[in-house]
Amino acid sequence: MAMVLFRQFKISHELHGGCPSSAALVLELLCRNNPELLTEQVLPKLSLLVEVLEIAYSEASSSFSDPPASTSPVQAIDDEQQDALCAALAGLVAQLLALGDSLDLVIKEVARSKGVALCKRVLRCKRATGTAYPPRLAASSAHGDSRATAQELEALVQVWEKMAKGFDLKPCSNTDCQGEILESVKKTFKKCSACGMVQYCSQSCQRAHWRKEHKVECKAMSLK
Repeated sequence: MAMVLFRQFKISHELHGGCPSSAALVLELLCRNNPELLTEQVLPKLSLLVEVLEIAYSEASSSFSDPPASTSPVQAIDDEQQDALCAALAGLVAQLLALGDSLDLVIKEVARSKGVALCKRVLRCKRATGTAYPPRLAASSAHGDSRATAQELEALVQVWEKMAKGFDLKPCSNTDCQGEILESVKKTFKKCSACGMVQYCSQSCQRAHWRKEHKVECKAMSLK
């Protein structure tokens, strides 16, 4: 899909082995030195870019708790390309987020695409591993410091927060949530029946948060 994205931008460039990661890296580098390319060509196709990033990130983070047993050259190449693809696409999104004049349009396009699903995956990975960047890819990172890419991915969560204000969407109040985490449709999370100040994506999250801290908080609210 990254190759499709690259071709849709009508950019001609020799790619090493025709790899999607190469296409994304070239595009990201070109945009750094050409703001017009970013605004005129990339921004109108942001929803497709986010969709590709969500797919790549999903594949990379779906088994972050189970690192691959194989250390063969083929596995290493695959991980390296996946790492480069996620880094390049996250870099492109970060460049778009830095366009202050176009931020509203960026938020709109992210909302239309798989941006919410991507934000959920980013938060799940960070909560489970301590970083938004899948350790599996960080271990094989060839593009540099993966912490920079992690920060770029986490910036997407800020997009959801801005989008949530406009659509009145809520996060699951259980900060350890590994489920839905974020609402994609208004009022789908169930509020606490006692205080009505917090909401949860599932009963298990509600029970966990109650035991951890909300029991005390809820009682304090009722005494006010």
